[in-house]
Amino acid sequence: ILQMLKMVIFDFDGVISDSEKLHFQTIKEVMVEDGLSLTWETYESSYLGFDDRGSFQLALNQHNKQTSADIIAEMCQRKLKKFIALLDHHCVILPGAKALLADLAKHNIPCGICTGSMRLEAEAILNNADMRHYFIDIVTADDVKISKPDPEGYILSYQQINKCANITPPATTEECLVIEDSMWGIASAQKANLKCLAVETTYPASKLTMADHVVKSLEDLNAKKLINIFATL
Repeated sequence: ILQMLKMVIFDFDGVISDSEKLHFQTIKEVMVEDGLSLTWETYESSYLGFDDRGSFQLALNQHNKQTSADIIAEMCQRKLKKFIALLDHHCVILPGAKALLADLAKHNIPCGICTGSMRLEAEAILNNADMRHYFIDIVTADDVKISKPDPEGYILSYQQINKCANITPPATTEECLVIEDSMWGIASAQKANLKCLAVETTYPASKLTMADHVVKSLEDLNAKKLINIFATL
């Protein structure tokens, strides 16, 4: 049976938004203020799968520094301020994202976001790019207890889109597609029993073999192509 595509959930950093370098820069600035160090290589290999809380927890642990929920929350606040300030000077929407979302809207396929970013960061980027209206629901680091690869975010996202879009009858997990760019994200989607298409924005296809399908970039997709790919998964 060919599966009907009834909703799409996008990861954010590395899929919609090319903001990973801004996250790195602002996390590093906060760490330097606290006498800690971070290189892009270390960030790429160890930090990419974490939200801000997880990143600062990892940094403090690695540097044998005292850690508590309050210390981490304060570091996250500093990082958020720096991040929002940087956004004014950067357009960080990835090629193909806006066109694909506009096309999915024409086909009445509801879209959501499930991201490890903080809500204020994601909303600021989308509002800057005039793209917030494409998403019926956004699940962020503020909404979950555990970040990816745990499935909590995607399970919540799937439930919320069904509710907000008033899909009748509700879409099953088999009728939903996740678009991701990292191994952690793919694992998270699959643990939530959702099919996953990966884009080679952050990692090469050789690292994304767990995904059900891989494309170079969102520029290679439109709604019709996505619907056709989904039918074969």
